[in-house]
Amino acid sequence: MFDRFARPYDSFMRLFHLDDCGALLKRIESEECSVVHDIGGGTGTLADALERCGKAVYLIDPSEAMTRVALAKNSNISVVNSEYVPGLDIPKADVIVLRDVLHHIKSQAAVLDCCYGYLSDNGRILIQDFNPKSLSARMLLVFERCCFERVYPIWPERLKELSTERGMAAELMELSPRDYMCIGRKAAT
Repeated sequence: MFDRFARPYDSFMRLFHLDDCGALLKRIESEECSVVHDIGGGTGTLADALERCGKAVYLIDPSEAMTRVALAKNSNISVVNSEYVPGLDIPKADVIVLRDVLHHIKSQAAVLDCCYGYLSDNGRILIQDFNPKSLSARMLLVFERCCFERVYPIWPERLKELSTERGMAAELMELSPRDYMCIGRKAAT
């Protein structure tokens, strides 16, 4: 789906007020961190803002059409056209971000395992996604299904549980009735 909608994607996101990166930016800007992995960062809206704040950003996304748009926004972003899997030639991250991505991934626990492996000691994983309790989130998920995209909604409590099972101290934040954020911190080894 995302290869077909790369060009109008940002306009669509703005039209339906789905493009707000404010909560993530606020959390990351206040962190002393240098390397950020933006998983499923698509057209690079968040990656662009993070790079402009002085972060080294690695945007990892399988859609070449989407990442071409990201590079047109900011050529200083490092792009990896791939799934986020072990063995990528990228540095460990101080912060890993998944914004509106996890519900597109069937093997969510495996992705969290992979994130944990790429995370530096005391690093954080910030996951912002749609809350399946919300009517507007359910409508968005139905829309994505109508566009032939597979979706796997994850409840906030389940995401916190998966994060804790991986050895992270995890907390939940409700950003709006539609969106929540799970913040996981990796303990130093």
